[in-house]
Amino acid sequence: MNEKNIPVTTIATGTRTPIILAQNPLDLRETAQLMQANGLSILPIGASKKTTVRWKEYQQIPATTDQVKAWFNSPNNLGVAVITGAVSGNLEMLEIEGAGKHNPNAEPKPAIPLNDIYTAFNARGAGELFTKVFIGNEVWSEYTPSGGRHFYYRVQGTPVLKNTKLACNAEGEVVIETRGEGGYSIVAPTPKECHNQPELITSGWELTSTSPTPWAHIPTVNAEEYQMIHKIMQSFNQMPEPEKTVAPASVLMVGQQALIEDDRWIVRPGDDFNNKASWSEIIEPYGWQFNYQANGQEFWTRPGKDVREGASATINYAGNGCLWVFSSSTCFPIGQSISKFWAYAILNHNGDGKASAKALAEKGYGTPKQQTEQERLAYSVAEPACVSAEGGTVEENAGAKNVIHMIPLSEIPMKRVEYFWQDFIALNTVTLFSGKGGCGKSTYLAYLMGKASKGELDGAYKGTPINIGIYSVEDNMAMVTVPRYKVNGADLTRVRTFTLDRDPDIFPTLKVPTHINQLEEVIRTHNLKALVFDPIARTQIGKQDKAQDVQELISELVRLATRTECTILGVHHNKKGGGVSDEIMSGSHQWRDSARGVIVFAEDPDTGNKVFQVNKLNGGLADTKPYAFQLVSVEYVDCEGEVSTAGCVKEQGESQVSVEALNNRMPDSVEHATKVGTLSGFLRDQLVSGQKVTRSELEKRAREAGIDENKRTWSRALKDIGAKSERDGNTYSYWIE
Repeated sequence: MNEKNIPVTTIATGTRTPIILAQNPLDLRETAQLMQANGLSILPIGASKKTTVRWKEYQQIPATTDQVKAWFNSPNNLGVAVITGAVSGNLEMLEIEGAGKHNPNAEPKPAIPLNDIYTAFNARGAGELFTKVFIGNEVWSEYTPSGGRHFYYRVQGTPVLKNTKLACNAEGEVVIETRGEGGYSIVAPTPKECHNQPELITSGWELTSTSPTPWAHIPTVNAEEYQMIHKIMQSFNQMPEPEKTVAPASVLMVGQQALIEDDRWIVRPGDDFNNKASWSEIIEPYGWQFNYQANGQEFWTRPGKDVREGASATINYAGNGCLWVFSSSTCFPIGQSISKFWAYAILNHNGDGKASAKALAEKGYGTPKQQTEQERLAYSVAEPACVSAEGGTVEENAGAKNVIHMIPLSEIPMKRVEYFWQDFIALNTVTLFSGKGGCGKSTYLAYLMGKASKGELDGAYKGTPINIGIYSVEDNMAMVTVPRYKVNGADLTRVRTFTLDRDPDIFPTLKVPTHINQLEEVIRTHNLKALVFDPIARTQIGKQDKAQDVQELISELVRLATRTECTILGVHHNKKGGGVSDEIMSGSHQWRDSARGVIVFAEDPDTGNKVFQVNKLNGGLADTKPYAFQLVSVEYVDCEGEVSTAGCVKEQGESQVSVEALNNRMPDSVEHATKVGTLSGFLRDQLVSGQKVTRSELEKRAREAGIDENKRTWSRALKDIGAKSERDGNTYSYWIE
């Protein structure tokens, strides 16, 4: 009997289950050719699990049919492997190591029984996800020679991560890991002769599917499900955590310590809030919905998601009383224990612990100590100084901190605007590079930073090479960012990126204002004179379309730039469709209003040129003429000695057409109008009865009718038909009078 037909309670608890495949299972050559025909990039495998070809190029483009035929006509190619990652349709392989991996004498079975994995998924409300990936009718799963298991799935909506170790046993040996971007996995029917210890095993790689072609119907998971798979598998880690260094009591820890330690409190406001507040009163007002309770845990569903679609977070996992979010569609960090105080700070004060503690103290949380008047003045922000008729201040406030004064403008020395890039980018402030995808924003920024790193950019640092920091989380660092900066002339020793554990493709999460102090320390430590965020919105805690959240982000970065004398440059995306440059930047108008400078980009379809133009430059005399450039392919040699290409800027001088004109003639503005008309007609039919209908119900009906539009189209359509609305909590209802 096939393993997937066995009741879950007996799955993978003993030795390898005999498998009955479909009649006439495919041989190696047939498997390779059909896998290639089904969109998988494959490789030939020889002895010791090594590929017999240089396989880097096949990470980008799969081998041709003729290449595959030639490979598997060779007697040296004994097995077949699939390259995981984007080239194979965003494929990832999840491996549960066999017990024989680290002990050749062990019974050949998975180190983690599948029954235990089912229990973990079910406890998180993810039983259906477990079925889809591990035991469903369309799974692709295989046995490995050491008794382990391989499970394959495609990921939709987010890039596949690089090879990742998810769990270790108590001895530090890996028991669960993945093969993702930049990896490959050996597949059936590869024989045991390809193993690096063939004398210790009895068989090779074997399918556990009843179909001999499971890769023709690979299961697909979305971004939330992908995050959940990784987090649940990480829960099997038994490796003790390294001893953590305790921060000084005077330092505010992100999300955990309720208030800077001082002698004003017997019980701090944040600690008091953690003890007294309920989770429902913290998150329900923001649209979170209770789903169900099991095993001492509460399961909650994020705003905008129907509870029937599953949970987005748990509360009190492992009895810790904290919120644990596994959805990427919320304002909370993923895969971290979040206290009530931290959740309150994120939801109400953009993660600012000090502001949150102050607000809670004003609401009566915390037990303060009795203080003398002198102690009160030393800690508090004093009242504005009283000014006498003669202009002097009252002496009682002389010892207070942060006293508010007024001074005449005549006492403030005037300064001229200085330029990081003469007439285009002001020095030591925030400038945005805005445009649609593919119009050259990131590459032109790399071109400018290349000049600046060598002291060749016209402006304040002309003749002086500078250090530059980049936080680029959407492009692969080794394959995209480094080649881009290299071919555009950068001194790579002066351009530095943020990493965790010195892995260039693992980025720390940087959020502003939460990590503003850490950013300032990095800027000062590395003497950075320019800092690039690509895209800048990834540093934001709140929402892109909420004016207050955007203003908070940009204002904090402007103050950071001023304090550290570092120019901050951010890449920002435009909305779909045409229009005035001021109005088509994604999100709130505060992106443009709060930034001190904006340079807009567009593509000229007639010439193929990219065009940029200064849209805003506070206080300076800007060069507002449009300028054109082209992206040409330039060769570089990678770390393996292979020749590849990357886009390099080639200046074309002044453009004959402005960015504004190019944006206003974009063809998809007409397409947008058509979509608005279609949706308006549908909504008019749905609301004609005068009954109130919720937004979620309207969207559900629209999807069933084959209409699935973005928020901008919905807003325009509802406005066009004159729909009335009312709000109940986070739920909107609409009707036509």
